[in-house]
Amino acid sequence: MSVPIGFDAASGSIVIMGNRAFPARTLTASVSDELPDRIQIDDIAGRGEQMVFWSDVTSLDGSYAPSSMADALAYLTSEFAKSCPVGETFGVPAATGADLIKGQPVAVSRASGRLLPARADTYSLAFVAGLASADTVSGFADQPAHGAVTLADWTLVAGTPSLFVGQLYFLGTTGGLTTAPDLTAACITRVGLATAPQTLVAEPAHPIIL
Repeated sequence: MSVPIGFDAASGSIVIMGNRAFPARTLTASVSDELPDRIQIDDIAGRGEQMVFWSDVTSLDGSYAPSSMADALAYLTSEFAKSCPVGETFGVPAATGADLIKGQPVAVSRASGRLLPARADTYSLAFVAGLASADTVSGFADQPAHGAVTLADWTLVAGTPSLFVGQLYFLGTTGGLTTAPDLTAACITRVGLATAPQTLVAEPAHPIIL
């Protein structure tokens, strides 16, 4: 029997279907000492919340199922490490015109009014409206976030799991964040300052044409 488990971005919680929802980043997964084909899920207080066969684990939407114990542990560890960005969202949610990654700089399309990945090689998309507040599939709504945005892992956005504290981050040529703006791109846009290894204070500036 499958047991859907994963991080729900809409609620900011870890959901174990058939059990309950847990606050983000409060669960751990490990191989059971007594039953090596099962995964023990504990909370941060050390209470055993659930034990599941690794082969029963699936993503919340059922689109992913691990092929081994190692895959199941890697999936659960990744899901249990997720949390929503801590930042201020503003305005009303806007429909997206492309898939967005949480923490990714976004711009508002002048043609459609939809949120798109911001990029420094296209002047009209270099006006950063904020950072995507959740992983969002194209066509669904997202709200750009400003202020202190915290991610457990910045790899997909900045290329490294942690940020360099005290470093200014700029809009990447084709999107994302970079510490070294491309001087051959259409423009330079400052996005924010890393104040902690996992936190960027997003205060986007207007793009400067090169």
